[in-house]
Amino acid sequence: LSVYNCDFIRPPKPSRFERAMKQLYRPAYVLSHFVHYSTVTADIAKYYRDHGQNEEWIAMTHGPRWNRIAPTTFIDELKEGALLHTRSVLPHETMYVSVECQLNYTRSQCPIGFVCPDTTEFDDAKHTLNIFHDEKGEYCNCWANPMVEQVYAPKLKLLLDNKYGR
Repeated sequence: LSVYNCDFIRPPKPSRFERAMKQLYRPAYVLSHFVHYSTVTADIAKYYRDHGQNEEWIAMTHGPRWNRIAPTTFIDELKEGALLHTRSVLPHETMYVSVECQLNYTRSQCPIGFVCPDTTEFDDAKHTLNIFHDEKGEYCNCWANPMVEQVYAPKLKLLLDNKYGR
């Protein structure tokens, strides 16, 4: 968990990320899930003819009427849960790290995470410009979610230690 706890957008995420928030459902409720697309749930998959006589039919499942009946709840990333994106960085993607991972280098983004201290201010409008640095002036480009370090990683370590007798 700690390896991937380096988010290029400082938590909590700005509201513009709501459209990309991940969803949690009861397994029996989800019929199909497409990565980066809509989730097909039992309610959405119902045909008009299958709705009960007193049940309201809503054709647009992502409109305001649907949201009144089945509202979306967003969690607090700093108190309730976190999503860590895991990805591999291939050797050829790190060839120019010494150039790309520098302050104010804007031709491409640094593929490696350098954790910023909590004291480093985040500017959403400029997060792709490689402008972030710590108090010493050292380049940094991502922030650790404190819940991952202080709560989730220790719990996972404890569970693994108990399971494997370490």
